[in-house]
Amino acid sequence: MIISHRGRKTGERENSLASFNEALKLGAGGIECDARITLDGKIIIHHDSIISIDGKRIKISRTPLGKIQKSFSQDKQPLILNDLFEFIKLKKVPFFLELKSSLPILVEKIIKKIEKDNLWELVHIIGFSFFIKTALKFQNQYPKLRVIPFVNFPLYSFVKP
Repeated sequence: MIISHRGRKTGERENSLASFNEALKLGAGGIECDARITLDGKIIIHHDSIISIDGKRIKISRTPLGKIQKSFSQDKQPLILNDLFEFIKLKKVPFFLELKSSLPILVEKIIKKIEKDNLWELVHIIGFSFFIKTALKFQNQYPKLRVIPFVNFPLYSFVKP
């Protein structure tokens, strides 16, 4: 299976429905995208931890979704989890959501959405070991949950002395 990393870059913003559509048209069998949580507990699909608002670099995790949305024009809005899941239901294509935080609330919200929409077969949670450890703990509670950890080399390289 060919998995597109954040969609197809053809002038479209990565991690957007347009970039995902383009990747699928070109033959991708699945899409990898990045899940982050905002200050008010909303999930957006965005790779970088920092966004630029009014020329200032601001951490997504310290910014409410409304402020993030106000800083972008309508056509450049970051994708939110609900819209992503509507797209997944429509396209019926596997998505690999890379966790960009180890906060339990991020994992819990994604799992609840997978469960609500019954997308166990299509939505997989992936990430590096320092982010995915929380999701791995949920596998006992949710046996249908698919969690794929990335291996860090050297092992435990994420541990800071």
